[in-house]
Amino acid sequence: MILNDGDSSFLQSGPNLDQKAPFFEFCTPLNEKGPRSIDMLNKQPGGRLYFTHLAFTAAPQSLLTNKAKVIYHIRNPKDVMITLYYHFISRILSNFHGDLNEMVDAFTEDRIVYGPYFDHLASYWKLRNEPNVLIVSFEHLSENFQETAKQISSFLGKDLTQEQLCNVEHETSFQQMKANARTNRYDKHIAGIYDHNISPFLRCGVPGGWREHLTPAMNAKVNAWITKNLARPDLEGLAERFASTFTLH
Repeated sequence: MILNDGDSSFLQSGPNLDQKAPFFEFCTPLNEKGPRSIDMLNKQPGGRLYFTHLAFTAAPQSLLTNKAKVIYHIRNPKDVMITLYYHFISRILSNFHGDLNEMVDAFTEDRIVYGPYFDHLASYWKLRNEPNVLIVSFEHLSENFQETAKQISSFLGKDLTQEQLCNVEHETSFQQMKANARTNRYDKHIAGIYDHNISPFLRCGVPGGWREHLTPAMNAKVNAWITKNLARPDLEGLAERFASTFTLH
């Protein structure tokens, strides 16, 4: 919405969000017989918008040389665990039949998809001083949306009015996006890819939700894993810059 000057129609009309901004590494069951996301993006003119789950080591290195704008979004790893657990049990094709303890083990033993988690962080953290890379956190966005949105706007070369920023804040609020079928991937529920009766795609949206799910034993295991990895030389300064993201309590 920032790139579209706060225009609500970007989220409220036209194709679903994951079609307007596809994950470039995806070839999903909905388009397995058609073009891959990367093929569709290659046909679009400049100013393209897309997502990726990939660590920078797995992404095209031309992202730096061609001056593409890269926004890397981080979140408390405990909340990421809970989110991915619900994502897997509701995404039928994931064929995941484990429990939350198994998900915790997958993270802390570095067996998680697109991981290891802290290697993923390190691949972008080393680029933090590149002029075309911006690192933001879900926690900062939740604590002070306007400040973070202005930071993103400036990075993207956009100068939004206060009214436009407020409209972005309203339309991208968790309540609005959960109620919006175009952003909550209701089409994937209809297609039998997700089961929203188990968990909607947009489920909670509140920092610290892990406290309602992790047992004391799970939490102790995760804390030890976080503490060990934040001491890595290639992640120096990360916990200080994003203290609310890596809180252990």
